[in-house]
Amino acid sequence: SASGSLLWSTGATTSSIHVTNSGNYTVHTTGSNGCTSANGSGTASPKSAPTAGINSSTTTLTCSTTSITLTATGGSSYLWDDNSTNATRTVTSAGTYSVTVTGSNGCTATSSITISSNTTAPTAAITPSSSTLTCSTTSVSLVASGGDSYLWDDNSTNATRTVSSANTYSITVTSTANGCTSATSVTIGSNTT
Repeated sequence: SASGSLLWSTGATTSSIHVTNSGNYTVHTTGSNGCTSANGSGTASPKSAPTAGINSSTTTLTCSTTSITLTATGGSSYLWDDNSTNATRTVTSAGTYSVTVTGSNGCTATSSITISSNTTAPTAAITPSSSTLTCSTTSVSLVASGGDSYLWDDNSTNATRTVSSANTYSITVTSTANGCTSATSVTIGSNTT
């Protein structure tokens, strides 16, 4: 071990220095006798953390998108918050998911993604022009509402349907925003006596 004092180009006087930036660093040694040695130097290349990321095709679960595949990026190995270690992970519920990415140099970084849920069903409704067929009202218009697409029990797809016999009529209503459906029915009576 050297006796005397050290002076680094950073201004530090310790036997070693910790650097966070790449560059050339020099040290100047002064012995106890007052003699100064030639400078020593070295180049430091601090390890940098990987750039962690999570990719997904969507961040919203719906009635038609019931699972989402998350893909971790930016490293050579991955550790998800459920302790799985594959780069990809499939989730089926809303929440925040995180992954720790390890680079080839051993440094780590963390990324997270929030998955939301939109599974609210539309409110299906049928409004009849009359609830009863009579001798003077021989047909009834049924008007469906509450969704973007409609499927009646006779497989017709218009929002409006005309019926001319007493029966129970049902419809399934679908929201195109999230693929969710709901169904309802209406009963049409008859008074022709």
